[in-house]
Amino acid sequence: MPTATQDKRPRFEGFARPSRLVLGPYADVFAGAQSVLVLGCGRGRFMDSLVLRDVPCLGFEPDPFLRRVAEAKGYRVQPSGPEGLRAFPSTFDGIFLGRSGDGIRGEGLARLLLLVAFALQPGGTFLLRRPRSTLEPEGPGQLRAWAEAAGLESVQVAAVQGDPQDFFLHARRGTKALPPLPPEDEASLLDFQLCSEAAPIEAPLRNLYDLERFESQRFSQGGEDGVLQALFDRIGVTNRYLVEIGCGDGAQCNGAALIQDGWRGLMVDGLVPPSQTSLPIHQEWVSAETIVPLLEKYGVPERFDLLSIDIDGNDYWVWKAIPHRPRVVVIEYNGNLPPNPPLTIPYDPNFQWRGGDHYGASLGALARLGREKGYRLVYCTQAGVNAFFVDARLLPPGEQLEVEELYRPANYYYRGLRSSHDPEGVWQPV
Repeated sequence: MPTATQDKRPRFEGFARPSRLVLGPYADVFAGAQSVLVLGCGRGRFMDSLVLRDVPCLGFEPDPFLRRVAEAKGYRVQPSGPEGLRAFPSTFDGIFLGRSGDGIRGEGLARLLLLVAFALQPGGTFLLRRPRSTLEPEGPGQLRAWAEAAGLESVQVAAVQGDPQDFFLHARRGTKALPPLPPEDEASLLDFQLCSEAAPIEAPLRNLYDLERFESQRFSQGGEDGVLQALFDRIGVTNRYLVEIGCGDGAQCNGAALIQDGWRGLMVDGLVPPSQTSLPIHQEWVSAETIVPLLEKYGVPERFDLLSIDIDGNDYWVWKAIPHRPRVVVIEYNGNLPPNPPLTIPYDPNFQWRGGDHYGASLGALARLGREKGYRLVYCTQAGVNAFFVDARLLPPGEQLEVEELYRPANYYYRGLRSSHDPEGVWQPV
């Protein structure tokens, strides 16, 4: 149980719905770019996705509150709206404007495209994301005409598969001479409005369902490193001890960053011997029968801070067999399955993944098991890979989101990929 001192940690107040904006496919457009500007970057959510792809970025954000949020995350942000592009001729090889620019309409949008072309390097990419409802009255034809008149080429107006809300305009700056910029005294044409849903990152989170903005990668497969840091910053730690089951060779796992930061613990993998001797990795085959003797063998305490399970198979059954009480559990779920009904592979201690979609368990199965063990599901990564559970005793009473609201489908490598179908796979309801 938490000590009296630990009970003084900041508490969460209120619960908010998670954002349903699709981010990955839009960020993929800028993969390999060296200087991307995010117009109206807000609290930096799109910049989070760019950083996961090793894309250097700069933000423009006129709202001081939102700018402070993004800067607290370590991002470079200037207090500018679109008119600030005048100070950056031919500077960026990528510019993105997302939903923060929904208020730019009509001639203001045509003016924006002129400013964008001016600030792009020849061959640089512009990506505009907008609600499908805003196609009227402009329409795709008018958008293309405005973009081409601004000196942009290869103009495409389309939609991302799996994103029912928005469409995008994608274009590149050509090599021809650009038209002149509009006069500076006509800034009123740009009705640039931003909406804030963020709390400052330096303040306690108001809820645990707003973790997407913290996704960042040091050694993890995706953004798990940043999410874990955010969680432990808010709920605190005890013995800084972790257990990671299925860590591979340690090059891409959830525990390596914490070990580097001074944590200790046990990391095991059944197939891959360790390549980094600085990590406490042991080659052990893990099953429901062996997990408890294994934890006893290595002296794992009954209570510790983090349990991570990613064994591409009996994840459900191994977690079910563990009597220990970690504060946070990160476990791989099968995002190729819908969240419900609750399904898992039938238990086979010798199961080995064949590379298809027959492995692990649905999010609903793990959420049900978590509730039985006293845990609350709080987050699923954007890539649709890992689910985060927190000991419910560490959380305040309040609204609990349904599994369907937190579920994210398989979106491997943030590119909409998923496992191929295994027609021989058998599933067991739980």
